[in-house]
Amino acid sequence: MSFEDWHRTHPQDFDRACDALIAANRLDSGTPPVKPASTTMNLWTVLISAVIGAFLTLLGGEWKSRRDRQAQAAQALRGAAAAFAREGNAMVRTLTAPMAQADDSTYYAARDELASKLHEADTVRGSALSRTLLEEILSIKATAVVARWPDDAAARRARQQEAVQWLTAVVADAMRVAAVVQRPWPWRGPQSMARARQLGA
Repeated sequence: MSFEDWHRTHPQDFDRACDALIAANRLDSGTPPVKPASTTMNLWTVLISAVIGAFLTLLGGEWKSRRDRQAQAAQALRGAAAAFAREGNAMVRTLTAPMAQADDSTYYAARDELASKLHEADTVRGSALSRTLLEEILSIKATAVVARWPDDAAARRARQQEAVQWLTAVVADAMRVAAVVQRPWPWRGPQSMARARQLGA
């Protein structure tokens, strides 16, 4: 009997045989039946991707904002330290002359500005050195720079040298604090401690 005759005379048997043959071929090939993707799964994938993208954008913006604050605080601290040293050295040059007197208001204004910038830097990224330096420039050491100098020439030269060294050391420590503030990562490496300095001792 030909296929045409079988299909014409026994159509139901022919259809069942065809279905069985097709199923057997699928099992032999190992190809699973294709199922349509779940709409719910696709929605969750989109939502998760959107949340991750928003989080990464927020994190990047916060990191950039923090870096900008650190750079601004470090730059302001460097400028205030340079201004303080400049005013201090000007006072030292003036007071070197015997019986000299000078207006110390600009010196103390620069000192207060440096103290303000150190406080701001400590808020952005605190360090033991910034707090030690802040205490030092508000101590008697800063006042000693412009206090009444001795009349003896040798003693005046010694006072001048001590004052210049102290001002130089203050600026150096301020630059180290600025470097810590501007450091991009939050880990803390070894920090230098302010040296014990005495003026007029």
